[in-house]
Amino acid sequence: VLFWRIARITSAKNCLIALLVLCAASYAILYLTWRTAGVWEPAITAANPSFIKLSADVNNSFYRWMLYISPYFHLPEFVGGVFVCQLYLLAKRDDAFARWAGAAVWFGIAWLCAATVLLYVSWYLLSHVMVARRFFVFVNFLHMNFLMAPGCLALIFGLAFSRGRIAKFLASPPAVYLGLISYSIYLAHPIPSGRRPTAGLNRLH
Repeated sequence: VLFWRIARITSAKNCLIALLVLCAASYAILYLTWRTAGVWEPAITAANPSFIKLSADVNNSFYRWMLYISPYFHLPEFVGGVFVCQLYLLAKRDDAFARWAGAAVWFGIAWLCAATVLLYVSWYLLSHVMVARRFFVFVNFLHMNFLMAPGCLALIFGLAFSRGRIAKFLASPPAVYLGLISYSIYLAHPIPSGRRPTAGLNRLH
């Protein structure tokens, strides 16, 4: 029902506004989820003994499974991709949007770079940060789901229009080849990592 409504959007401007609202709402919901984790995580794991507590094993916990591995908290990324597709289809008829494609590419790159720097600080330098500690802890939480999404969405939209150097590089045979084989690498990476899910995590799947 949701995707049917997105397909019925006929204005590129309205589609862009809806995409921005989706991003803002996603961050708001994720912030609320993060702030209340001390309430819902113990309650759920206490009611389900097979679920692993966050305090017992972070990597195999129900908390990490729900926010990172399961599809539920990745739905906003998927819906954002649908919005970008509809925006592209509408913007092809509007020269004004096409002229902003290059800016969208650079915005996406800037977002991803900034998010990477913030994530690095939250992982390796948090003990030295004296201000905004809560913000960096939240950034660390976001790396499991929506942190990079706005930058990726902007890149996808911008590169669909762009004929600049970045688009030409990504269309080169070596880049296309790496893109084609990347899915097989993604499928195989758990094998060399040697990690095996616990019994509790298997039950969740």
